[in-house]
Amino acid sequence: MYRSYPNTMCCLVAQSDGTVCRANRAAHRHLDVTKFTTLAAALDTSFANPGGILHRLQSRADSRGAAQEDIATREGHIRLSVHEIGPDRYLWRVDPIGARAPGGRAGQEGTQLPMFMLGLELKISVPWVA
Repeated sequence: MYRSYPNTMCCLVAQSDGTVCRANRAAHRHLDVTKFTTLAAALDTSFANPGGILHRLQSRADSRGAAQEDIATREGHIRLSVHEIGPDRYLWRVDPIGARAPGGRAGQEGTQLPMFMLGLELKISVPWVA
């Protein structure tokens, strides 16, 4: 299962059938690719239907050279990117883009965005400033 850690990007080189050829240390550590032979199997516990998402992204990479998609997981959001790097070779990147914030309110997930509130009297307030 992929766990979101700051400043870690899993990079893998895979064939068109999804067979993993190479992986960086982050991929070995967070995706545990030593247990899996395909990218879909490595991502299976992170989000639903990885095979379909991988196929869709790879098809876009075939026609455009690269593709990416943001995916909601149990631990937060990841950006899954693919670049065609040669015949039958693709570079896949799995990048955490917004782990669940500790202490956040229910329903508040993902990247923390600047926020302000505008009252009825047109008074601006910033929720995190006392």
